[in-house]
Order: sequence, then structure tokens, then C-alpha cells
Amino acid sequence: MASTTQTTTISNNKQDMNNTGNKNNYVEDEISKQFVISKDIQLEDIKLPELKEDIKLNFKDVKGHWGEKSIDKMAKLGLIDNKENFNPKQKVTNKDFQNILINFLGLEDKVVLNSEFKEETITREDTMVIMAKTLENLGLKLNKDTTVLTKFKDFSSISKDDLPYVAILVNANIISGSDGNINPKNALNNAELAVIIDRVHTFIENNTR
Repeated sequence: MASTTQTTTISNNKQDMNNTGNKNNYVEDEISKQFVISKDIQLEDIKLPELKEDIKLNFKDVKGHWGEKSIDKMAKLGLIDNKENFNPKQKVTNKDFQNILINFLGLEDKVVLNSEFKEETITREDTMVIMAKTLENLGLKLNKDTTVLTKFKDFSSISKDDLPYVAILVNANIISGSDGNINPKNALNNAELAVIIDRVHTFIENNTR
């Protein structure tokens, strides 16, 4: 989702933040050096984007794709530019993920990215942990029971400290895996990010009514 020719770009890019500032106001993500996430996030801080149903997809490369509905929703939420190609298999960078998270939740000054890592790709595991910790900081009711992870053939490849956070997203039906695997060490791609954002959006809406 980087801003290059024939590539989906993230709209309303608000931040290019370094790992500076008063870290006493943040809880650092134990699994990576990339992100620092505010621990004082409140549900009332969340500003979910409005879903604009009248928007029609212009993407030529998502017709019939397994993530088409979620990609459509991302466009209708105004989180991606509705251009010619979405590039569903393109890997997501830390900067891409930060932009989406900020614009999706309206947390303009709550998610800090160490600029040293902004162009590196983000793994599925890092994505799951950061998203789960963000939901946890919001005070939502979450299920950390890790027994659900044993259904995945490759669950043993998840870092021990990350197990409860990955379990949060699996128990919330945000992550379902593929062909019996959860693929934690794989790089996240655009289509997978679209599905995660779609399901997190639904989860927050269902749990804040």
C-alpha cells in the first residue's frame, strides 16, 4: 500500500513520527522495536470512519478475490485510494500499517513508529499482537485463552510471549488462518490487512453498542 505508481496508496497520511517524545505516556510493544502504543487510549478517543456505501470500486485486480468484500469496505471507509489496482499480494510495511491504524481508529498521536523500521515489512504475528494490544488498551472484553491456537498446525512457531495476543484475535474471529495454518512469521499482504481491518471494525462496533 505504498505510494508508488500502480500501487494502492493510503489516503489522509497524517503522521511520519519518530520514536521521540515522552515515553512515560506509552506502553511499548514487547514484541518489536517498531511501535510504541499509548496506554491511555479510551473508547471515546476512537473515531471510526464513516462507511460510504455509494463508493464503487475501481480496482481491476480484486474481482473474485477472496478478500474482495473487505477490500471494498476499506475503500468505502476511505482508508485506501480507490485507484486502478489494489495489489492484494503486495507486502505491507510498518509505515503502511501505522497509517492504516491511525486513520482507521483516529488515533493520530497514539501510535508511534520508530522511523528506522518504517520501510520494513510487518509480519502477521506483529500485526496481530499490535492490534490485540490496541484493543486491550481500549478496555474491550477480550478472550486470551490460548487453547484455541492448537487447531493450527504451525501454532508452535508463534513466540511464547505473543500467544495470548494472537489468541485474542482468533477468539474474536478476526483471524482464521489458511489451510490449517496461521502463518505467524509470514509478511502481511494488502488483502490480509483489509480482512483484518474489516473484522476489527465489526468487532469494535459489536462491542461498543
